[in-house]
Amino acid sequence: MKIFLIILYALLFLLLCVFLTKVSFRIKASSDVTMTLEVLFLKFPIFPKKESRPNARRFTKKGLERQILKERKKADKQKRKKADKAAKKDAKKQAAPKKGAEKKQKMSVIEIIELVTLLVRKLLNHLSRRLKIDVKRLNVTVATGDAASTAILYGAVSAAAAGLTELLYTAAKTKLPDEKNGGVFADFTGNKTTVDIELVLSMRVYNAFITLVSLAYHYLKKQFFGNMKG
Repeated sequence: MKIFLIILYALLFLLLCVFLTKVSFRIKASSDVTMTLEVLFLKFPIFPKKESRPNARRFTKKGLERQILKERKKADKQKRKKADKAAKKDAKKQAAPKKGAEKKQKMSVIEIIELVTLLVRKLLNHLSRRLKIDVKRLNVTVATGDAASTAILYGAVSAAAAGLTELLYTAAKTKLPDEKNGGVFADFTGNKTTVDIELVLSMRVYNAFITLVSLAYHYLKKQFFGNMKG
């Protein structure tokens, strides 16, 4: 009987430790955006997805010959399409190379902020408002080398950052950074726009369990009562 109680208490203690374990999603953005799942000392990259390992069979003699043959067939089919696209791109570059470069830089900064916003929104939608959000850094310095272009880009980036900040405020537990680590700044003397964002969205395992139970309950309720009404 004592052994049974010891095993039972040990299992309950282990279950308690598991339920109290913190699960975190760390989102970082600079020149690109990454999201990592962290459980204790374990880290699992979620976004972007890792490329699958190459198949060893593809690197045998027969595999390489088949691969080369496939590539030649694809090259023959896409030769004309690539030539047409290259000609169109050259024409656009020759027409307005500077304007296109500024547009690409502007979009890259805004797209980074919008991608971070999208990842946060998906986590909030799937894991409810039980997530605790710790905004480590949210710094964007806008600089293009031209005062007018910097002012225009600063307005667009500020609007994108405001959307992200508004989304962060919707969470029940959000820790915002201090003035040094949070804000959109305009550097009229600089030549390069920089992004430094790090968010940690975390919750305990028991909160995740409650969320899953709640989602399952609402799903079954909708299915059951939906069929009853039909």
